Amino acid sequence: MAKKKKLPDFDKMTDEEEGEWFKTHDLTRYIDETDIIHLDIDPPGKGVLQLRLSNRVIRKLERLARENGLRGKSTLAGMVLTNYVDKAA
Repeated sequence: MAKKKKLPDFDKMTDEEEGEWFKTHDLTRYIDETDIIHLDIDPPGKGVLQLRLSNRVIRKLERLARENGLRGKSTLAGMVLTNYVDKAA
């Protein structure tokens, strides 16, 4: 196996210089399979939470969501809960 070349110091390059470097260089000369690591990342997303609410609260959520141009009661409930948790934490 050929000796790996050293990567340049990208912190000293402008975005344009860095982009040009990647366009004109073959990364296989700078890295090999021993440099590659595999990560299991928990992607950001949304979970599901089931709630039991009274019909009265559900109707109010539907009305408030509609009045505020939201897609539905679940969107409003999620916003309210997120706001509450963020302030409490």
